Amino acid sequence: AKVARADILPFFGQIFEGLVKLSADNELKVQNATFTLDRLIKDIATETDAFNVQQFIGLVKKQIGSNNPYIRQFLVSWLMALDAVPDLNIIKYLPEYLDGIFLMLSDRNKEIIQMTETLLAELKRELHEGGQPTPVGYGPLIKILIKHCASKEDRTRKAALLWLLDFLENGKERLLPFSADLIRAVFPCISDREEAIRATAASVND
Repeated sequence: AKVARADILPFFGQIFEGLVKLSADNELKVQNATFTLDRLIKDIATETDAFNVQQFIGLVKKQIGSNNPYIRQFLVSWLMALDAVPDLNIIKYLPEYLDGIFLMLSDRNKEIIQMTETLLAELKRELHEGGQPTPVGYGPLIKILIKHCASKEDRTRKAALLWLLDFLENGKERLLPFSADLIRAVFPCISDREEAIRATAASVND
C-alpha cells in the first residue's frame, strides 16, 4: 500500500467499509493490524489532492448511527484527522454528520466521550472563524441541536444548549427566523433537574 499510495483511492470506499468492520473486532491481533492499516490509509487520504471528501461523508453517514463503541471511535478519529486538513473543508458537510456526533455523547466509554467533545469543540471553533455555519446556513444545524435539547442524556442536552447559545451570540439577527423553534426547545430546559443545564437554558432564553 505504501508503494501504491494514491493509486488505492478509487478503492477507498471498499477499504473504508472493510476497516469499519475490522474496527469492531475485539480480538487484539485484529485490532493491531487494523490500526496499522488505518493509519496508513489516513496518511494517504490527508496527503493527496485527489481525495473524494463527498464520498467519505457518505460512508460516514452510513455508519455514524452505530452503537458499537469501536466503530464510533473509528469514525471520530477519521473525522478529526480529515478536519485537521483545511483544504478538505469537511466542515461544510457538518449538517450531514453533526447529529451522529451528538449521539455519541451518550456513549458509556469515557474515551469516546472525550474524543467526541474534542471534535465538537474544534468544529464549533471553525464555525466561529467562518462567520457563517457552512454554506447551508443555520437552519439544518439548529434543527439538529433542537432535537438534542430533548435528549435523555444530561451531557447531550447541555452540549446542544451550549451550541445554541454560541449561535445566538454570533448569529444574532440571523437567528430571528428560528426564534419560535428555539423557544420551544429551550423552555423545558429552564426547569431541568441539572443546575448547569438550567443556567445554560436561561442564558439562551435571555
